[in-house]
Amino acid sequence: MSKFLSLIFICITFQSIASEAQAAKQQKDERIQMMIVAKATGMCDALSQIITFQQTHKMPGSDQFVIRFLNDEAARLNKSLDDYMAQCAAVSEQYHRYMNELGFR
Repeated sequence: MSKFLSLIFICITFQSIASEAQAAKQQKDERIQMMIVAKATGMCDALSQIITFQQTHKMPGSDQFVIRFLNDEAARLNKSLDDYMAQCAAVSEQYHRYMNELGFR
C-alpha cells in the first residue's frame, strides 16, 4: 500500500510540475506576443506621423518618398501594401485591448 501511495504522490507531483511548466510557457508566449504588438504599434504610429506630416506640409517630392517607403517596408515584411496597412489597424486594436487588460486605459 505504501508503494501505491508513493506512486500516486509521484504521479501527482509530475503532473503538477508539467502543468506549472505549461502555464509558465503560456505566460511567456503571451508576454512575447504583447511585445510584438507593442513594437508593431509603435512602427505604425511612426508611419502615421510621417503621412500626417506630409499631408500637412506638402513638401515637394515627399509624396513619392512616403509611397516608396511604405512599399519598401511592406515588401521587406513580404506583404502587400494593403495587407501591411491593414496590419496596422489590427495591431493598434490589439494594443488597446492589452492596455485595457493591464488597467492602463
